[in-house]
Amino acid sequence: MQGTAAVLRRIDALKDALNKDIPDSMMKHLGDAAKGANNDYSSFAVSNYVGPIDVSVHAERDGNEYRIVASGSTLLFLEFGTGIHYPRPSEMLPEAAAYPAKSWSAGHKQYLTNPKKFQKWNGWWPTPPAGMITDGNPAANIFYELGKEIEWSTTPVVKTELKKALQ
Repeated sequence: MQGTAAVLRRIDALKDALNKDIPDSMMKHLGDAAKGANNDYSSFAVSNYVGPIDVSVHAERDGNEYRIVASGSTLLFLEFGTGIHYPRPSEMLPEAAAYPAKSWSAGHKQYLTNPKKFQKWNGWWPTPPAGMITDGNPAANIFYELGKEIEWSTTPVVKTELKKALQ
């Protein structure tokens, strides 16, 4: 049989790609994406959020499953936005289109806070540290956009490693 050794080398190279090269490249790719999301949250928060920022994003692997995980007590405030002056972006949550800005406050007299306090601050509220006030922040959409980007950017990582194995 001619070429058997070459076929076996290719099979071994593919096996190595599937067991080591692709997972390593995927973790590097997702780790870079997570690092970018961390930077995006920090940059967004500095210009749009009043208060401490504790969002942390990292990549992890569990067998053949990969995840980008975000955590922190301010994550939801940054990602989805807060306050009565900011609409909820319906592209992220289609159901949000039914709830425009102020829909759960002055617009329907369904205050989520004391109505007198609401009237006094006109939709703004004091936050620690003392002397600071905020009317909330727009939605960052960072994790949403990251999810869309990961959908198309992971396939080329796998293809590149498979091509290397088949050379």
